[in-house]
Amino acid sequence: MSTIGGVGGETIHIEFPKTKFVQYLKTVGKKESKDLIFDELRRLFLLIIVDFLSGKLSLDEMSEMASALWKPMTKKDNDHEGELNKVLLSASELNFYVRRIPEIKPEGKTFVWFMTDIMTYFEKNKSHLNRID
Repeated sequence: MSTIGGVGGETIHIEFPKTKFVQYLKTVGKKESKDLIFDELRRLFLLIIVDFLSGKLSLDEMSEMASALWKPMTKKDNDHEGELNKVLLSASELNFYVRRIPEIKPEGKTFVWFMTDIMTYFEKNKSHLNRID
């Protein structure tokens, strides 16, 4: 569960979508995110984006899962892993910044930048959806 500050200082608790996350892990043949190799992690995140775009996942669910996937990526530093690391971090911040659109000037640019990062990554890597290299 994540806790973020809402507008006006209230606290928002966001449940981690554990059941859905376990299903994604099963899709790539893993039980835990720490066991994912790069190609599995990339494919899993691309599947999450597809489900977000089709309305099967909320922005909060996508953001929470990206955060869980980002943690094992923090020590990765080659080009492909670094790019995925960056986009997972961007996605993990969405549930915070979508709630800050009115107060971050210019209006919502941070949210838009992060979402653009995610969609650019998706377009560049969607050919990996159906395979594990």
